[in-house]
Amino acid sequence: MKNDIEIVDEMIWHDGVLLETRIICHHAEYNFILIVEVYTDNSTSGRQQKIIEFMGVEHFSQIMDATELIDNQSAGNIKDAIILYKKKKYKIMINLFGGFLSFSFRKLRVIGNEC
Repeated sequence: MKNDIEIVDEMIWHDGVLLETRIICHHAEYNFILIVEVYTDNSTSGRQQKIIEFMGVEHFSQIMDATELIDNQSAGNIKDAIILYKKKKYKIMINLFGGFLSFSFRKLRVIGNEC
């Protein structure tokens, strides 16, 4: 069985939709909630909603043009995403049609799916 980092790393981010971002201070560390609709594999015709919690977030950068994100929502406002691992930390970089998200984190978990 795949762990959550493998599930997120294997998601097809291209043409996905960014629905919501949320930052939460939780027990003296910051967590980041990301809600997206993505394709889970190349044979799936529809997107599935994924709720991902990133824990121990550091070095957070976010630039978004709301108008561009909305204009590109139906076709997919996510260009691509990559997760790197270095020095016992992960870093995710999400390129959007209308901005980007980038932050390092200690661990993540997939906390929900649309059924």
